[in-house]
Parts: sequence; C-alpha cells; structure tokens
Amino acid sequence: MNVGDVEIEDDYITVKNTDTILAVAKAIAKSAIPDAVVLNENDKVVGALDDFDIISKVIAVEKDHNTITAEEVMYAPPPVRKTTTLEETHKIMQELDATMLPVVDDELKLLGVVTIMDVLEGLSGDYKKLSFFEKLKLLF
Repeated sequence: MNVGDVEIEDDYITVKNTDTILAVAKAIAKSAIPDAVVLNENDKVVGALDDFDIISKVIAVEKDHNTITAEEVMYAPPPVRKTTTLEETHKIMQELDATMLPVVDDELKLLGVVTIMDVLEGLSGDYKKLSFFEKLKLLF
C-alpha cells in the first residue's frame, strides 16, 4: 500500500524557512495544528517541524526565538510521494521521530501531509479496532 492509497491531509500550515521561530510558534498556536511544513522561497518543501521541536531545540536550550529560523530547527525528511510505500513512510517517521510528513510531487511542491495515524491505519487495515498494545507495536 502506498501513501496515495490513504487520505492525504489538506489541513496543515506552511511557514517559510526564513521565518523566525516566534512567527512559526504564533502560526502553530493560531491554527491549533502542532506541525508545520517548511517551504523555501520557491515554495518547494524543504522540511517540517512541530511544537516539540520548538520546545526542545529553542526554548529548553534558551535560544533566541526572535532570531533563530525555521530552517535551523526543522527536520528534513527524504521526499515522500504518493508512490512511497506506507512501510517506507513509517520507517522515515520512526527514524525522525515525526508524526507528520509532507507529501510532494516531482518538483517538491506540497500536495498535502500524511500523519502517523494515516500510515498506521493503512498498515493495519483498521487502526481504530486495534488494542492499545497492538497500536504500541506499530509505533515502535
């Protein structure tokens, strides 16, 4: 099963790689979505970050949120396309400790995002019917 076989989420926020972490945090807080896709000046996907990245890489280590940029905090996953298998997508998520990955076309333009829940649901057939321990096995 591939990423294109599951629902690609269209509810996401984007920020520029040059945006300050303060601007990113405000965008995340306003949207109530904990993740952001990072785009460059040509609107190509260059990475992603989440609220935990901001906490662990900026606030907890007392970096200046007014000067540090999204590019300095983001993770840069390999491109995930509609043809990427769910198994490979899950592996990338595990390696990066990510709960969301951007889905891109051949020009690295954003098509949407795939979440860990989408991937697990696709891998398990019906994630909601799994027991708590079965869900944990899929996560780790």
